[in-house]
Amino acid sequence: MTLAKPIEDVRAAVAKAPTRRAVVEALVAAGAAGAGGAEGEAIGVAMAALKDIKGASTAVRELEKAGLVIVSERERALDAVAIGDSDGMAMLAGPPPVLTAEQVVAVDTITHAMREPGPFTPFLLHGVTGSGKTEVYLRVIADTLEAGKTALVLVPEISLTPQLAARFRARFGDQVAILHSGLGDQARLGECRGCVAGRRASRWARGRRCSRRCRTWA
Repeated sequence: MTLAKPIEDVRAAVAKAPTRRAVVEALVAAGAAGAGGAEGEAIGVAMAALKDIKGASTAVRELEKAGLVIVSERERALDAVAIGDSDGMAMLAGPPPVLTAEQVVAVDTITHAMREPGPFTPFLLHGVTGSGKTEVYLRVIADTLEAGKTALVLVPEISLTPQLAARFRARFGDQVAILHSGLGDQARLGECRGCVAGRRASRWARGRRCSRRCRTWA
């Protein structure tokens, strides 16, 4: 749900209606928290965020009828795995680390081969645990996505999925889809719909233009 008019105009229209005013202020609060909110800007909030306001559903219908808000349906994204709290994600979402000399060689070699016409070229990336192999995968995949192609990452064990999912989603956001045998029906549906809707990079799920496959080992 978003405001259909500038904030001050909407506030003036609901000044004598406490419930509708509470709904409007919830929208404004959502904007102040980072969803937008300058005068004339669209601010959005989910209906679930209004559950503590008694009579919110009726108030929303009245606001919509008066042309003060726009109500739209949007499919809620379903996370396939728990990938940690917001503080942990914020740390992962920081600037990418500076590559070591060995990582630079690996990234440059692989991305150069990807740009050259010719047959598929496999690479084996060797390194001990913690040597920075995952960062090489991330850089190569970023280059692949910038070229308008897609990437598939194969993980040997489901138990490794959460930590890798956190790294990849921190870097690529909702372009990442996660599919494995441990998903419930609802989570699997959410991930597959994300691919079909084109929101995610893993259009390989539809069998289209998978340019780079990375397989990880612990």
